Amino acid sequence: MTSNICLPFRRIAGPMALAGLAVLMYASSSLAQQADSIGPISQLERDALFPGRAQLEAGREVVNANCASCHGAEGIAPDPDLPNLAAQRTVYLYRRAQSFRKTGGTDPDMHRTSQFLDDDALLKASIYFAAQEYPPRPEPDEEAWLKDDDPLRATRAATAGCGSCHGPTGNSRIPGMPNLTAQHPDAFVAAMKAYQAGERSHNMMQMLSSTLSDEKIRSMGVYYALQEPTASQTKAAGDAAAGQAASESCVSCHGFDGNADQASVPSLAGQDPVYLVTAMNSYLVGQRDHAVMQGAMAGASEQDMADMAAWYASQPPQARNVKAPLSTRDWLERCQRCHGEEGNSPDPRYPSLAGQNAPYFISAMNAFASGEKSNRIMLAMSEPLSDSDIERLAKYYQARTPDRVIYLNLPCEKQGEE
Repeated sequence: MTSNICLPFRRIAGPMALAGLAVLMYASSSLAQQADSIGPISQLERDALFPGRAQLEAGREVVNANCASCHGAEGIAPDPDLPNLAAQRTVYLYRRAQSFRKTGGTDPDMHRTSQFLDDDALLKASIYFAAQEYPPRPEPDEEAWLKDDDPLRATRAATAGCGSCHGPTGNSRIPGMPNLTAQHPDAFVAAMKAYQAGERSHNMMQMLSSTLSDEKIRSMGVYYALQEPTASQTKAAGDAAAGQAASESCVSCHGFDGNADQASVPSLAGQDPVYLVTAMNSYLVGQRDHAVMQGAMAGASEQDMADMAAWYASQPPQARNVKAPLSTRDWLERCQRCHGEEGNSPDPRYPSLAGQNAPYFISAMNAFASGEKSNRIMLAMSEPLSDSDIERLAKYYQARTPDRVIYLNLPCEKQGEE
Protein backbone atom coordinates (compact mmCIF):
# COMPACT_ATOMS: atom_id res chain seq x y z
CA MET A 1 0.00 0.00 0.00
CA THR A 2 1.40 3.35 -1.01
CA SER A 3 0.64 6.47 1.03
CA ASN A 4 1.05 9.75 -0.77
CA ILE A 5 1.35 12.84 1.41
CA CYS A 6 1.86 15.86 -0.77
CA LEU A 7 1.95 19.63 -0.76
CA PRO A 8 -0.41 20.07 -3.71
CA PHE A 9 -0.16 23.82 -4.10
CA ARG A 10 1.47 26.86 -2.68
CA ARG A 11 -0.30 30.10 -1.91
CA ILE A 12 1.21 33.37 -3.05
CA ALA A 13 -0.38 36.34 -1.31
CA GLY A 14 -0.41 39.26 -3.70
CA PRO A 15 1.33 39.53 -7.07
CA MET A 16 4.74 40.53 -5.66
CA ALA A 17 5.05 37.74 -3.11
CA LEU A 18 7.81 35.20 -3.70
CA ALA A 19 6.53 32.37 -1.56
CA GLY A 20 3.48 31.36 0.42
CA LEU A 21 2.08 28.87 2.87
CA ALA A 22 1.89 25.19 2.06
CA VAL A 23 -1.49 23.43 2.23
CA LEU A 24 -1.76 19.68 2.86
CA MET A 25 -4.25 17.28 1.28
CA TYR A 26 -5.76 15.52 4.29
CA ALA A 27 -6.37 12.22 2.53
CA SER A 28 -6.22 10.14 5.70
CA SER A 29 -6.61 12.87 8.31
CA SER A 30 -9.41 13.06 10.83
CA LEU A 31 -10.39 16.30 9.12
CA ALA A 32 -11.56 14.21 6.16
CA GLN A 33 -14.19 12.65 8.41
CA GLN A 34 -15.62 15.98 9.50
CA ALA A 35 -18.22 18.06 7.69
CA ASP A 36 -18.11 18.23 3.90
CA SER A 37 -17.05 21.87 4.15
CA ILE A 38 -13.54 20.87 5.26
CA GLY A 39 -13.28 17.49 3.55
CA PRO A 40 -10.50 16.64 1.09
CA ILE A 41 -10.27 18.77 -2.04
CA SER A 42 -11.57 17.03 -5.15
CA GLN A 43 -9.83 17.12 -8.51
CA LEU A 44 -12.59 19.39 -9.84
CA GLU A 45 -12.00 21.85 -7.00
CA ARG A 46 -8.24 21.63 -7.43
CA ASP A 47 -8.57 22.51 -11.11
CA ALA A 48 -10.74 25.50 -10.17
CA LEU A 49 -7.76 27.01 -8.34
CA PHE A 50 -6.07 27.52 -11.72
CA PRO A 51 -8.86 29.03 -13.84
CA GLY A 52 -8.63 30.14 -17.43
CA ARG A 53 -10.05 33.31 -18.95
CA ALA A 54 -13.07 31.46 -20.33
CA GLN A 55 -14.04 30.28 -16.84
CA LEU A 56 -13.67 33.78 -15.42
CA GLU A 57 -15.85 35.26 -18.14
CA ALA A 58 -18.46 32.56 -17.67
CA GLY A 59 -18.38 33.21 -13.95
CA ARG A 60 -18.93 36.92 -14.54
CA GLU A 61 -22.09 36.12 -16.50
CA VAL A 62 -23.42 33.88 -13.71
CA VAL A 63 -22.67 36.54 -11.10
CA ASN A 64 -24.24 39.40 -13.06
CA ALA A 65 -27.40 37.38 -13.62
CA ASN A 66 -27.80 35.92 -10.12
CA CYS A 67 -25.51 37.39 -7.46
CA ALA A 68 -24.64 41.02 -8.23
CA SER A 69 -27.76 42.60 -6.76
CA CYS A 70 -26.79 41.44 -3.26
CA HIS A 71 -23.04 40.87 -3.36
CA GLY A 72 -22.03 43.41 -5.99
CA ALA A 73 -20.76 42.80 -9.52
CA GLU A 74 -17.20 42.57 -8.20
CA GLY A 75 -17.98 40.95 -4.85
CA ILE A 76 -18.31 44.10 -2.70
CA ALA A 77 -21.73 43.95 -1.05
CA PRO A 78 -23.65 47.26 -1.05
CA ASP A 79 -25.38 46.18 2.17
CA PRO A 80 -23.00 45.82 5.18
CA ASP A 81 -25.27 43.14 6.60
CA LEU A 82 -24.30 40.92 3.67
CA PRO A 83 -20.87 39.35 3.13
CA ASN A 84 -18.23 40.63 0.73
CA LEU A 85 -17.13 37.85 -1.62
CA ALA A 86 -14.26 39.53 -3.47
CA ALA A 87 -10.96 37.66 -3.00
CA GLN A 88 -12.78 34.96 -1.03
CA ARG A 89 -11.51 31.39 -1.26
CA THR A 90 -12.80 29.38 -4.21
CA VAL A 91 -13.48 26.01 -2.60
CA TYR A 92 -15.15 27.62 0.41
CA LEU A 93 -17.50 29.63 -1.82
CA TYR A 94 -18.32 26.62 -3.97
CA ARG A 95 -19.14 24.37 -1.02
CA ARG A 96 -21.18 27.06 0.74
CA ALA A 97 -23.22 27.60 -2.43
CA GLN A 98 -23.85 23.87 -2.70
CA SER A 99 -24.93 23.79 0.92
CA PHE A 100 -27.39 26.65 0.37
CA ARG A 101 -28.87 24.86 -2.61
CA LYS A 102 -29.20 21.63 -0.64
CA THR A 103 -30.67 22.82 2.65
CA GLY A 104 -30.97 26.60 2.56
CA GLY A 105 -29.26 26.85 5.92
CA THR A 106 -30.29 30.09 7.58
CA ASP A 107 -30.73 32.03 4.34
CA PRO A 108 -33.89 31.24 2.32
CA ASP A 109 -32.92 33.83 -0.32
CA MET A 110 -29.68 32.00 -1.05
CA HIS A 111 -31.58 28.74 -1.17
CA ARG A 112 -34.02 30.09 -3.76
CA THR A 113 -31.27 31.60 -5.91
CA SER A 114 -29.03 28.53 -5.89
CA GLN A 115 -31.93 26.23 -6.80
CA PHE A 116 -31.67 27.42 -10.39
CA LEU A 117 -27.90 26.92 -10.70
CA ASP A 118 -26.09 23.65 -11.33
CA ASP A 119 -22.69 22.73 -9.91
CA ASP A 120 -20.87 24.08 -12.94
CA ALA A 121 -22.52 27.51 -12.57
CA LEU A 122 -21.83 27.62 -8.84
CA LEU A 123 -18.20 26.73 -9.41
CA LYS A 124 -17.74 29.39 -12.10
CA ALA A 125 -19.30 32.06 -9.87
CA SER A 126 -16.96 31.01 -7.06
CA ILE A 127 -13.95 31.21 -9.37
CA TYR A 128 -14.96 34.68 -10.49
CA PHE A 129 -15.45 36.10 -6.99
CA ALA A 130 -12.18 34.60 -5.75
CA ALA A 131 -10.31 36.33 -8.59
CA GLN A 132 -11.58 39.83 -7.84
CA GLU A 133 -9.22 42.45 -6.45
CA TYR A 134 -10.31 44.05 -3.22
CA PRO A 135 -10.08 47.82 -2.83
CA PRO A 136 -7.16 48.57 -0.47
CA ARG A 137 -8.03 49.71 3.02
CA PRO A 138 -6.30 52.51 4.94
CA GLU A 139 -3.44 51.20 7.05
CA PRO A 140 -4.92 50.50 10.53
CA ASP A 141 -3.39 52.08 13.62
CA GLU A 142 -2.03 48.84 15.08
CA GLU A 143 -0.39 50.48 18.08
CA ALA A 144 -3.57 52.23 19.21
CA TRP A 145 -5.62 49.10 18.66
CA LEU A 146 -3.32 46.93 20.78
CA LYS A 147 -3.08 49.57 23.49
CA ASP A 148 -6.82 49.32 23.94
CA ASP A 149 -6.77 45.50 24.00
CA ASP A 150 -7.93 44.93 27.58
CA PRO A 151 -10.64 42.27 27.88
CA LEU A 152 -11.70 43.70 31.25
CA ARG A 153 -11.71 47.34 30.19
CA ALA A 154 -15.50 47.64 29.99
CA THR A 155 -15.91 45.65 33.20
CA ARG A 156 -13.54 47.92 35.11
CA ALA A 157 -15.72 50.84 34.11
CA ALA A 158 -18.87 48.97 35.16
CA THR A 159 -17.44 48.22 38.62
CA ALA A 160 -16.26 51.79 39.25
CA GLY A 161 -19.51 52.66 41.01
CA CYS A 162 -19.14 49.66 43.33
CA GLY A 163 -15.81 50.90 44.67
CA SER A 164 -17.26 53.41 47.10
CA CYS A 165 -18.70 50.56 49.18
CA HIS A 166 -16.69 47.49 48.21
CA GLY A 167 -13.32 49.05 47.44
CA PRO A 168 -11.72 49.62 44.01
CA THR A 169 -10.69 45.98 43.68
CA GLY A 170 -13.52 44.44 45.72
CA ASN A 171 -11.70 44.43 49.07
CA SER A 172 -13.88 46.57 51.31
CA ARG A 173 -12.56 48.68 54.15
CA ILE A 174 -15.97 49.72 55.43
CA PRO A 175 -17.38 47.70 58.35
CA GLY A 176 -20.52 45.86 57.29
CA MET A 177 -19.63 45.88 53.59
CA PRO A 178 -18.67 42.51 52.11
CA ASN A 179 -15.49 41.77 50.21
CA LEU A 180 -16.24 40.64 46.66
CA THR A 181 -12.90 38.96 46.06
CA ALA A 182 -12.11 35.27 46.67
CA GLN A 183 -15.50 34.34 45.19
CA HIS A 184 -16.03 32.11 42.18
CA PRO A 185 -17.95 33.92 39.42
CA ASP A 186 -20.77 31.37 39.82
CA ALA A 187 -21.26 32.41 43.45
CA PHE A 188 -21.16 36.09 42.51
CA VAL A 189 -23.75 35.55 39.78
CA ALA A 190 -26.01 33.59 42.15
CA ALA A 191 -25.90 36.42 44.70
CA MET A 192 -26.66 39.11 42.12
CA LYS A 193 -29.49 37.09 40.60
CA ALA A 194 -30.93 36.65 44.10
CA TYR A 195 -30.99 40.44 44.53
CA GLN A 196 -32.64 40.81 41.11
CA ALA A 197 -35.30 38.25 41.99
CA GLY A 198 -35.99 39.80 45.39
CA GLU A 199 -34.73 36.71 47.20
CA ARG A 200 -32.36 38.97 49.10
CA SER A 201 -33.90 41.99 50.77
CA HIS A 202 -31.67 45.00 50.14
CA ASN A 203 -33.16 48.03 48.39
CA MET A 204 -29.88 49.46 47.10
CA MET A 205 -28.57 46.17 45.73
CA GLN A 206 -31.93 45.31 44.19
CA MET A 207 -31.96 48.63 42.38
CA LEU A 208 -28.35 48.40 41.18
CA SER A 209 -28.56 44.77 40.07
CA SER A 210 -31.77 45.37 38.12
CA THR A 211 -29.84 47.42 35.54
CA LEU A 212 -27.27 44.71 34.81
CA SER A 213 -27.44 42.12 32.04
CA ASP A 214 -26.48 38.49 32.64
CA GLU A 215 -23.29 38.96 30.63
CA LYS A 216 -22.33 42.06 32.60
CA ILE A 217 -22.91 40.31 35.93
CA ARG A 218 -20.79 37.38 34.82
CA SER A 219 -17.95 39.63 33.66
CA MET A 220 -18.03 41.48 37.00
CA GLY A 221 -17.80 38.16 38.82
CA VAL A 222 -14.75 37.22 36.75
CA TYR A 223 -13.16 40.61 37.40
CA TYR A 224 -13.50 40.34 41.18
CA ALA A 225 -12.38 36.70 41.18
CA LEU A 226 -9.13 37.74 39.49
CA GLN A 227 -8.30 40.37 42.12
CA GLU A 228 -5.95 39.54 44.99
CA PRO A 229 -8.11 38.94 48.08
CA THR A 230 -7.28 40.47 51.44
CA ALA A 231 -8.83 39.74 54.82
CA SER A 232 -11.20 42.22 56.40
CA GLN A 233 -9.69 44.65 58.89
CA THR A 234 -12.93 45.03 60.84
CA LYS A 235 -12.60 43.93 64.46
CA ALA A 236 -14.82 40.95 65.24
CA ALA A 237 -17.05 40.98 68.31
CA GLY A 238 -17.19 37.20 68.78
CA ASP A 239 -14.78 34.49 69.84
CA ALA A 240 -13.01 32.80 66.92
CA ALA A 241 -12.24 29.58 68.79
CA ALA A 242 -15.88 29.16 69.78
CA GLY A 243 -16.86 30.03 66.23
CA GLN A 244 -14.69 27.24 64.84
CA ALA A 245 -16.57 24.70 66.94
CA ALA A 246 -19.95 26.23 66.07
CA SER A 247 -19.22 26.11 62.34
CA GLU A 248 -18.57 22.37 62.09
CA SER A 249 -21.85 21.81 60.26
CA CYS A 250 -20.82 24.43 57.65
CA VAL A 251 -17.63 22.63 56.57
CA SER A 252 -19.27 20.44 53.90
CA CYS A 253 -20.28 23.49 51.87
CA HIS A 254 -17.99 26.35 52.89
CA GLY A 255 -14.84 24.39 53.71
CA PHE A 256 -13.00 23.96 57.00
CA ASP A 257 -11.55 27.48 56.96
CA GLY A 258 -14.27 29.16 54.92
CA ASN A 259 -12.54 28.75 51.56
CA ALA A 260 -15.21 26.93 49.59
CA ASP A 261 -14.41 24.41 46.85
CA GLN A 262 -17.80 24.43 45.14
CA ALA A 263 -18.16 27.11 42.48
CA SER A 264 -21.71 28.05 43.46
CA VAL A 265 -20.93 28.34 47.18
CA PRO A 266 -19.51 31.61 48.55
CA SER A 267 -16.21 31.63 50.40
CA LEU A 268 -16.38 33.10 53.90
CA ALA A 269 -12.67 33.27 54.76
CA GLY A 270 -11.46 36.81 55.46
CA GLN A 271 -14.97 38.19 55.03
CA ASP A 272 -16.12 41.22 56.98
CA PRO A 273 -17.49 39.92 60.33
CA VAL A 274 -20.21 42.56 60.62
CA TYR A 275 -21.47 41.62 57.16
CA LEU A 276 -21.38 37.90 58.03
CA VAL A 277 -23.54 38.47 61.11
CA THR A 278 -26.00 40.52 59.07
CA ALA A 279 -26.17 37.84 56.38
CA MET A 280 -26.68 34.99 58.85
CA ASN A 281 -29.38 36.92 60.65
CA SER A 282 -31.10 37.66 57.30
CA TYR A 283 -31.37 33.92 56.67
CA LEU A 284 -32.59 33.35 60.21
CA VAL A 285 -35.46 35.85 59.95
CA GLY A 286 -36.34 34.99 56.33
CA GLN A 287 -35.07 38.17 54.64
CA ARG A 288 -32.96 35.94 52.42
CA ASP A 289 -34.83 33.15 50.65
CA HIS A 290 -32.54 30.11 50.74
CA ALA A 291 -33.92 26.90 52.23
CA VAL A 292 -30.54 25.31 53.03
CA MET A 293 -29.17 28.39 54.77
CA GLN A 294 -32.43 29.03 56.59
CA GLY A 295 -32.30 25.48 57.93
CA ALA A 296 -28.63 25.82 58.88
CA MET A 297 -29.27 29.00 60.86
CA ALA A 298 -32.38 27.75 62.63
CA GLY A 299 -31.79 27.94 66.39
CA ALA A 300 -28.53 29.91 66.11
CA SER A 301 -28.12 32.57 68.82
CA GLU A 302 -26.66 36.03 68.34
CA GLN A 303 -23.52 34.84 70.12
CA ASP A 304 -23.24 31.82 67.82
CA MET A 305 -23.40 34.08 64.78
CA ALA A 306 -20.87 36.53 66.22
CA ASP A 307 -18.48 33.68 67.05
CA MET A 308 -18.75 32.08 63.60
CA ALA A 309 -18.24 35.46 61.96
CA ALA A 310 -15.09 35.97 64.06
CA TRP A 311 -13.74 32.53 63.03
CA TYR A 312 -14.28 33.02 59.32
CA ALA A 313 -13.03 36.62 59.36
CA SER A 314 -9.76 35.44 60.95
CA GLN A 315 -8.99 32.96 58.16
CA PRO A 316 -6.83 34.02 55.18
CA PRO A 317 -8.90 34.15 51.97
CA GLN A 318 -7.67 32.23 48.94
CA ALA A 319 -8.17 33.32 45.36
CA ARG A 320 -10.33 31.02 43.27
CA ASN A 321 -8.82 29.21 40.31
CA VAL A 322 -10.38 31.34 37.59
CA LYS A 323 -8.84 31.95 34.18
CA ALA A 324 -8.57 35.50 32.95
CA PRO A 325 -10.60 36.23 29.80
CA LEU A 326 -8.69 36.15 26.53
CA SER A 327 -7.64 39.41 24.94
CA THR A 328 -8.57 40.12 21.34
CA ARG A 329 -4.97 39.38 20.42
CA ASP A 330 -5.36 35.94 22.04
CA TRP A 331 -8.55 35.30 20.09
CA LEU A 332 -6.87 36.38 16.86
CA GLU A 333 -4.14 33.81 17.41
CA ARG A 334 -6.84 31.14 17.67
CA CYS A 335 -8.68 32.38 14.59
CA GLN A 336 -5.40 32.42 12.68
CA ARG A 337 -5.10 28.63 12.92
CA CYS A 338 -7.79 28.21 10.28
CA HIS A 339 -8.33 31.65 8.77
CA GLY A 340 -4.73 32.74 8.39
CA GLU A 341 -2.69 35.72 9.47
CA GLU A 342 -4.78 38.91 9.47
CA GLY A 343 -7.72 36.84 8.24
CA ASN A 344 -6.19 35.81 4.91
CA SER A 345 -6.86 32.08 4.78
CA PRO A 346 -4.08 29.94 3.26
CA ASP A 347 -6.46 27.04 2.73
CA PRO A 348 -9.07 27.33 -0.07
CA ARG A 349 -11.58 25.41 2.06
CA TYR A 350 -11.63 28.01 4.84
CA PRO A 351 -13.08 31.50 4.42
CA SER A 352 -10.96 34.61 4.58
CA LEU A 353 -12.09 37.13 7.16
CA ALA A 354 -10.01 40.09 6.01
CA GLY A 355 -12.12 42.97 4.72
CA GLN A 356 -15.39 41.40 5.79
CA ASN A 357 -18.27 43.70 6.69
CA ALA A 358 -18.40 44.09 10.47
CA PRO A 359 -22.23 43.86 10.79
CA TYR A 360 -22.24 40.64 8.79
CA PHE A 361 -19.32 39.23 10.80
CA ILE A 362 -21.11 39.98 14.09
CA SER A 363 -24.39 38.38 12.99
CA ALA A 364 -22.55 35.31 11.68
CA MET A 365 -20.62 34.83 14.93
CA ASN A 366 -23.79 35.19 16.97
CA ALA A 367 -25.47 32.61 14.74
CA PHE A 368 -22.60 30.17 15.33
CA ALA A 369 -22.70 30.78 19.10
CA SER A 370 -26.44 30.15 19.27
CA GLY A 371 -26.29 27.06 17.06
CA GLU A 372 -28.40 28.74 14.38
CA LYS A 373 -25.51 28.09 12.02
CA SER A 374 -24.45 24.47 12.38
CA ASN A 375 -20.69 24.10 12.68
CA ARG A 376 -19.27 22.32 15.71
CA ILE A 377 -15.83 23.91 15.39
CA MET A 378 -17.23 27.42 15.16
CA LEU A 379 -19.69 26.70 17.96
CA ALA A 380 -16.81 25.79 20.25
CA MET A 381 -14.87 28.88 19.17
CA SER A 382 -17.69 31.42 19.30
CA GLU A 383 -19.66 30.30 22.35
CA PRO A 384 -17.16 31.73 24.91
CA LEU A 385 -16.95 35.08 23.10
CA SER A 386 -18.62 38.09 24.68
CA ASP A 387 -20.40 40.73 22.64
CA SER A 388 -17.44 43.07 23.05
CA ASP A 389 -15.03 40.31 21.92
CA ILE A 390 -17.02 39.79 18.73
CA GLU A 391 -17.27 43.51 18.04
CA ARG A 392 -13.51 43.96 18.42
CA LEU A 393 -12.78 41.01 16.15
CA ALA A 394 -15.22 42.37 13.59
CA LYS A 395 -13.53 45.78 13.58
CA TYR A 396 -10.10 44.21 13.32
CA TYR A 397 -10.92 42.03 10.32
CA GLN A 398 -12.94 44.70 8.54
CA ALA A 399 -9.86 46.96 8.57
CA ARG A 400 -7.66 44.36 6.86
CA THR A 401 -7.23 44.22 3.09
CA PRO A 402 -7.86 40.73 1.68
CA ASP A 403 -5.16 39.08 -0.40
CA ARG A 404 -6.22 37.71 -3.75
CA VAL A 405 -4.28 34.48 -4.02
CA ILE A 406 -2.46 32.50 -6.67
CA TYR A 407 -1.82 28.77 -6.32
CA LEU A 408 1.12 26.91 -7.85
CA ASN A 409 1.10 23.18 -8.43
CA LEU A 410 3.86 21.33 -6.61
CA PRO A 411 4.77 17.70 -7.28
CA CYS A 412 3.79 15.00 -4.80
CA GLU A 413 6.38 12.63 -3.44
CA LYS A 414 5.89 9.08 -2.20
CA GLN A 415 6.66 8.93 1.50
CA GLY A 416 6.95 5.14 1.80
CA GLU A 417 5.29 1.83 1.15
CA GLU A 418 3.75 -0.80 3.36
